Amino acid sequence: SAASDVYKRQFERDADWNAMIESVGYRRHREKAFVERDLTSLEEFEIPFEWKPLSQVGDAAMLALLDRAAEGDPFEEGEPRDPEREWNELLDYAGKMLDRDLWRIALLDGEPVGVVLPQAFDEDPPRGTLAYVAVLPAHRGKGLGRLLHRSGLALLAEAGVKKYVGSSDVRNVPMLKTFQRNGCETVSTQIYYRA
Repeated sequence: SAASDVYKRQFERDADWNAMIESVGYRRHREKAFVERDLTSLEEFEIPFEWKPLSQVGDAAMLALLDRAAEGDPFEEGEPRDPEREWNELLDYAGKMLDRDLWRIALLDGEPVGVVLPQAFDEDPPRGTLAYVAVLPAHRGKGLGRLLHRSGLALLAEAGVKKYVGSSDVRNVPMLKTFQRNGCETVSTQIYYRA
């Protein structure tokens, strides 16, 4: 596809640049894959979850659930976790586009199983992302991540978003497979360096 060709050319140009950065003493810290998906032709999907939106549960309850969802994340590196700081960063990221009815806790049989934070961007045509999507530790390994991500795409489409953009650490193979299974196409990667 055209996006794949652009991605390949960009990768070839970046290889020389990355070699130069590494030759002066920087080392690769991590790498992220970026994906896109058109939401205008999103196929019908019956969302399997019951929802509790942020507007109903409040910030403290959502923060507590996000903290539980982050437990055991193998891709968290660096400073010790600070859930309140992370929550404030999510709120800052959303800015004026925060829709407290779209940020949701997913429940099955009345029990929380994960969270999804659909986020529209202020652009034309409207684009959006899932600022955070996670399955609680007790419910991992059951295919719920793919369903939660797909449900988030449906929520974005219902909110009028035309294109989804997302990213994940390239070591997060389950998330990369989720992107692929939900019709997302990798458009680029970004390498992060440390001295």
